[in-house]
Amino acid sequence: MKPKPFPGNGRGLSVEYMRMREGPSYFVILYRNSSKIVSAADPKDVWRCLGNAKYTPTAQALKEWAVEIVNSSLPKPEPVPDTSFASDVEEPNDNTKMIT
Repeated sequence: MKPKPFPGNGRGLSVEYMRMREGPSYFVILYRNSSKIVSAADPKDVWRCLGNAKYTPTAQALKEWAVEIVNSSLPKPEPVPDTSFASDVEEPNDNTKMIT
């Protein structure tokens, strides 16, 4: 899969999101001459890797981008009708014919 780079990359920070078809998706982070791979299960871990710099405007944008990109790649759940009430359930004998 093609990596999606963070738009604010530069000046010693490089973050890419790798969405996998099989297996867990992850982020690749290069910051302060070291690299880390962070699972996409908790996208705020990307923000936590920045240490003291996590309070800068770029770090806040990174946190918002990571949460947004992970939520947009999750499958949308289909709504299931609630049939817990007896009035909503179809009567089993309504669609039968009586033999005389």
